[in-house]
Amino acid sequence: MPNDPQSQAYFQSLVPQARILFRQGYDEARATVRPGDLASVVTLVRSLHRAIDIMGREHVGKAAAAGNMVECAAGCAFCCHQNITVSAPEAVTIVQFLRAQARAAPDFAAHAAAIGGLDFVGRYAKGLPCAFLTDQRCGIYDDRPEPCRSYLSLSRAQCERYVAVATDGGLTILRDPHTLHPFLVAGADWALVQAGFQMVSMELTALLAQATRPGVCERWVAQEAAFTTAPNDDYLARLEHVAKAMA
Repeated sequence: MPNDPQSQAYFQSLVPQARILFRQGYDEARATVRPGDLASVVTLVRSLHRAIDIMGREHVGKAAAAGNMVECAAGCAFCCHQNITVSAPEAVTIVQFLRAQARAAPDFAAHAAAIGGLDFVGRYAKGLPCAFLTDQRCGIYDDRPEPCRSYLSLSRAQCERYVAVATDGGLTILRDPHTLHPFLVAGADWALVQAGFQMVSMELTALLAQATRPGVCERWVAQEAAFTTAPNDDYLARLEHVAKAMA
């Protein structure tokens, strides 16, 4: 929960929508995912992504009607230098995408080590974009994670200025999708926790370094503790807190 009164008021105004999204994700996960069935996880995640894209288009349309144009476009990849956090279902889905395409996976462990301790600006300065970015385009676009789908910039010039100098007024993005869409994913993750699945969340390439190891996805969907988490990982506690707040 934000601390300043203006942000608190904004967040409170979105709570009813957040509750609906959390419940939607929860119910869909409970109805879709079956232990031992990797395809059911992919089905869930892709359904959540479709819902996020539909909501995103609605947000973009409302912004345009108010005179605010989203300037994200193919070939613009400033945001692809951000640190993206994902949970197990999205990581498993990306691994299944790579398997279906018979594509060699990047060296995720090396990439995670290279970007360790760097922020958005630091990664851009060192030329360390997402491991899936090739020729300014996303190599897993159809299965890109929720944070990537929900990051909608209103100023390409601001994005470029921010990563170049990091001293201007910051970035201007659509707040509603960036704030609301994670509740859909959180609801699904909480449902899977309740159903007995291990739930972890970490930086994209760090999690994929584990998920691409032989047998890890299969063990996870069989409800084994297949992922190693940091001692200070608090994702389960945060999920439980959100679940109580959304009740």
